[in-house]
Amino acid sequence: MGSLKISGTLDPNQFFPTGESDGDTAHVLVDKNGFSYSNDGKNFKVTHVFDNAHVVGQGSKNVLDSQGRITIRFQGIDAPELHFRPVFKNLSTSQKNAVKAVNHDFRQPLGETAGTELGKFVQSLSQGVAPVKCTVVTEVDHPNDVCDTYGRVVADILVRQNNKDVDLNEWMAQNGWALPAFYNSMSRSEITTFQNLAAQAKNSQLGIWPFMDNTIDFPDPNVTYQKGKQHPPDTGTVIFPKYFRRSCNWYVSVEAGLTANLDFSDFLAAQKTSDKCYLTSDFLNGPSSAHLHLLTDFVRHDGLVTQAPDALVFKEATSTLFDASGKKITSF
Repeated sequence: MGSLKISGTLDPNQFFPTGESDGDTAHVLVDKNGFSYSNDGKNFKVTHVFDNAHVVGQGSKNVLDSQGRITIRFQGIDAPELHFRPVFKNLSTSQKNAVKAVNHDFRQPLGETAGTELGKFVQSLSQGVAPVKCTVVTEVDHPNDVCDTYGRVVADILVRQNNKDVDLNEWMAQNGWALPAFYNSMSRSEITTFQNLAAQAKNSQLGIWPFMDNTIDFPDPNVTYQKGKQHPPDTGTVIFPKYFRRSCNWYVSVEAGLTANLDFSDFLAAQKTSDKCYLTSDFLNGPSSAHLHLLTDFVRHDGLVTQAPDALVFKEATSTLFDASGKKITSF
């Protein structure tokens, strides 16, 4: 397995409440010649394949924004949502108006706290001087393995504390501010690392773990995100964020009359693109032979989810990387 390293800086002010980044997403300003790749994990060479490149998946997005930043989706974890607004395509004018009337930037309990705790930790490393130097790392063999379908780089972020590397992804899981969230692009060691960290946090009832529930219901439409505004006390029932996002889609779809008044399980089953996943135990025993399930296999009609967050490995949605001329990028 090859390795991609990206050197850059992390502004602690981007995290809530001074900024809009939450507990599992961050923007990194990339250094000049900041991308480097190694086939063996030792001998890294600078690569420029991401210069002016864009990702086509759920839309089209440049890897680097106009400020030279990449968006990192923290691999292996899912933090409570700070702001999630459902998006619907191919609606009539009347449907758009109906959606607008009930749609919000939905916020989960502890979403503000998770983002704030991450920001406070990064700020503590800056010694009063922002931004913080960091290294983004991910194990990949091909350029198309780097970004998810939304154009975000899926990776870990390393920062320095007391002359040692600290993995922010692992820090969030270890301190209970994020739940384990696995995809089939992850290696066995990556999955088991986050399983162990999450188990320790759960056993110690750290962070969000005392608030966890496994029953899905409509989100509270009164719990929403407001830029720069905190809502103490930030407490309440927390469900796996992946389910929360889908419950927001369910709520808006039903309230706007886009779908019948279905229960959550039936709503998931009715989607044109249903989530596909593996049992983690099967995946670790052999990814190629593991049985592929639909998420609805593990959601009862009363809303109870029968598998813990770390018990499932989700199939990653596809994306394709193109250069400035529109040619598919196939090598580093």
